[in-house]
Amino acid sequence: MKTNPLNLSSFRDWPIQRKLTLVIMVTCGAVLLLAFALLGSYQIFKFRETLVGNSTVLADLLAKNTQAALTFQDQGAAQQTLQALQADSNVTSACLYDARNARFATYSRSAGQIFFPDKPGPDGHQFESSSLVVYRPVTLNERRIGTIYLQTSLQGLYEQLRLFSGFAITVLVALTLAAFWLSERLQRPISGPIHTLTATALNISTNKDFTIRVSSRSKDEVGQLTEALNQLLASIEERDKALSATNDLLRGEIADRTAAEKELAASEQRLQALMQALPVGVSFSDDATCRFISGNTTLLALFEGTQGDNISASSPDERAHGRRMQFFRDGLAVAPAELPLQRAVAENR
Repeated sequence: MKTNPLNLSSFRDWPIQRKLTLVIMVTCGAVLLLAFALLGSYQIFKFRETLVGNSTVLADLLAKNTQAALTFQDQGAAQQTLQALQADSNVTSACLYDARNARFATYSRSAGQIFFPDKPGPDGHQFESSSLVVYRPVTLNERRIGTIYLQTSLQGLYEQLRLFSGFAITVLVALTLAAFWLSERLQRPISGPIHTLTATALNISTNKDFTIRVSSRSKDEVGQLTEALNQLLASIEERDKALSATNDLLRGEIADRTAAEKELAASEQRLQALMQALPVGVSFSDDATCRFISGNTTLLALFEGTQGDNISASSPDERAHGRRMQFFRDGLAVAPAELPLQRAVAENR
């Protein structure tokens, strides 16, 4: 089953080289995006500030130049003054209001119908969706005689944003490719030793070869881990050698014991054959309490027993052959405890 490289749910199963590359790329990308966002915000702020300043200065200049036209109610002169705004491509419309807040003269860059407010708004500026509107007073001898309305297009701001966005995307792509190229090479000193450690561990696990060692190239955490692994391998190798030597010794002892057991078994077989061949009755017991006594063929025939019968008079089994017999000495019955083997056991002889 193939692993999707974009599936972050299996991130922990990725090779460490891919993880390092991804972390570096994500970090660089986030930093670049944040830098461009801050720079773009600053550019917008400075453009708006500059546009407000220039529009305010232009509106104040128009107010000064239309003082005489308002004073003498000369609409032609006022109209001619506003027509001079054609020199500024950013100004889309302007209007001069008289002291009664009635439109006295107007200017429009486009030939279509332009909406002008019925009365001027408060002095100052305000940003609309696609333009900046400025209201400035027209005064004469510190007396207000009218108001200038000036509308400036924000097309320049949008154009600047488009240029900045194109530049930012180009730079971001170029820097991302450079970061990827650098990360592929700079992460090798980190991922390389770890890859070597992994390959060595797999080799040891597969071949059970504890003589392998990993060369340490640094004294950082990876180098310390390498040294610890080498020490562990040395310890395991020593234990493995000691275990092999112990196993060889045990195999030798087992071989010797097996040979001794075979020799003992052969000796017992010879002894059994000899005892069975004797013309006299012989009894013997492997039990230290003499509760089980067997005999050779001659003795069993004398006691009218068969091979394997227990002829011990002190057997715990009431059905034993020895419990059904009565022993006499000099014509007198002998109790089981007085029998030779039983007396020897009782007297610890």
